This record gives sequence, structure tokens and C-alpha cells, in this order.
Amino acid sequence: MLLEWLATLAVAWTGMGGQCMLRYVKGATFCLSALLVLIGGEHGNFALSMIFGMLFLVDGALQIVAAKGG
Repeated sequence: MLLEWLATLAVAWTGMGGQCMLRYVKGATFCLSALLVLIGGEHGNFALSMIFGMLFLVDGALQIVAAKGG
């Protein structure tokens, strides 16, 4: 995950507009996830669970919106 973070941030500046920002957000997310995995323990696992839960919530909401509009 740390290698993915480094690779994403290394090419993030090559994007245009929203693509550039999305790569920076992806790189920051991978960095945070990797650090939480390395820290481990109860607090790291809880934070990772909350992050994944939020991502599933957002993904589900986007799918609902896409199904209603299309």
C-alpha cells in the first residue's frame, strides 16, 4: 500500500483539473490506510472499519442515484 501511495503521488501532478485532485486524494487515502494497518491495534482497526463503511455508504448512494437517473 505504501508503494501504491508513492506511485500515485509521483504521477498525480500529470493529471488535469479534477483528475489531479482525485489522484492526490487517492494517494492520501492509501497513505492513511497503510499507516493504520502498520499501527494496528484496536484503534487502527476501528478507524479502518469506519473508513470502509463510509466508502461503502458513498458507493451505495452513488449507485442509487445512477439507477434513478438512468
